[in-house]
Amino acid sequence: MISARNQPYRTTAADSDFTENNYLQLLRLAKESYLFSTYRAIPWGTRFILWRHDLDYSISRALALAEIEAGEGVCATYFINPRSEFYNPFEPGPARLIKRIVGNGHHLGLHFDAKFYDIQSEEQLDEKVAVEAQWLTDAFDVELDAFSFHNPVEAHLECHAERYGGLVNCYSRELQTQVPYCSDSNGYWRFRRLYDVLHDAIDPCLQVLTHPGWWQKESLEPRRRIFRCVYGRAQATMKQYDLVLAEAGRVNHGRSIESLNFLESAHGDIFTFFDYLWNKRQFSTLFFELWRIHRLQITQLCRMILLSIWKIAAVQVDRLFNDDQLNVKSGIVAEAVLGPGWRELSGMTEAREETYLTLLNDLTNGRALISESALENECASICKVISTLSEWGQSQPIAYDGIKALAVDGECLDAKAVARCGELWGMDRENDAEQWRKRWEELVAVLASKGFHGVER
Repeated sequence: MISARNQPYRTTAADSDFTENNYLQLLRLAKESYLFSTYRAIPWGTRFILWRHDLDYSISRALALAEIEAGEGVCATYFINPRSEFYNPFEPGPARLIKRIVGNGHHLGLHFDAKFYDIQSEEQLDEKVAVEAQWLTDAFDVELDAFSFHNPVEAHLECHAERYGGLVNCYSRELQTQVPYCSDSNGYWRFRRLYDVLHDAIDPCLQVLTHPGWWQKESLEPRRRIFRCVYGRAQATMKQYDLVLAEAGRVNHGRSIESLNFLESAHGDIFTFFDYLWNKRQFSTLFFELWRIHRLQITQLCRMILLSIWKIAAVQVDRLFNDDQLNVKSGIVAEAVLGPGWRELSGMTEAREETYLTLLNDLTNGRALISESALENECASICKVISTLSEWGQSQPIAYDGIKALAVDGECLDAKAVARCGELWGMDRENDAEQWRKRWEELVAVLASKGFHGVER
């Protein structure tokens, strides 16, 4: 049933299977036909199921599954690899997660990398398993039930004793021959699909192996799942570095954090991406992305004000911004909607905008003659523009930074907020609606005079 000689007949990855929602359904399906058990006391002669996780990539993903299982009253066994190249279970952060897994009522096991020691005998295997098991026992104050091999070769699977190092061997002769097996190794069903196995429920008992890194909130290809695990850990490490300095009141000196910190709390994904590009010195790509965010910010601030303050119908606003002829860089819309002082406020003068457009064109065509340090300075300058407009937008009644995704029809503001907007734009509070409509008609007329047609009054 378990053999290194086995060759898979399934090679198509059922990516949609590997979501948290589907995982929950699998647990419920298993509960209908089997009794969940642990390796500590296998109830031979019953329809038991040994539900096991080998933690190859992610402890945080393991905790997510542990909480789902706890919600279903299910106990699973989580096999920790002290030699993992993807996590360190003894670091404070990962250790806290493992303790939470145990706190959810689950058991721990050892995921043993025999190749690390070049195991040549069962005596050596017995010794090393006992040593690593004690590490985990000491760290988490729990007795381990069992051990499993990490990436076993045929020689490992021929170690058939019931126990090594005092732990149940998941690949013992009895378990290999008497308990049918289903695994999600490599992020797809290499032999039998777990849903089919549980739905048909023809096996008298089961040993199910899943790897938490494969199970995500959404459907992803296997490599993308691992990408998320690996870069999620890297991101957490960088956040920890920033946090330590902040808590100690130390200066976190670095051009990227100094320029991008306004994004970190509200737009973590954008911050992480830009911080990565900055520290990899990929300033050409970063410059393009920052310019894209700047243009998007201008557009969305204008859209928000038109929808929420001027009360222009969404269909009319869409026509304005979907017109291929309309180039917001002309400043016509921005000046009319944000006010004539937006350039001075943000520092994006017409001269600077033209300089940036020229630079973008040169970078696109591979003819930009600008040093790395100079391009870094331009990236920092655009960050300042975006940050300034973000602060301005959040200080206005719209309370919007122009970066966050905007609802299709804008967000509704109360009457006081709309009246305050009128004061800011020099409106007569008694005739706000009429004056906003007039401003809109004036904007449409100016656009028409510039050759931009198709926007309704």
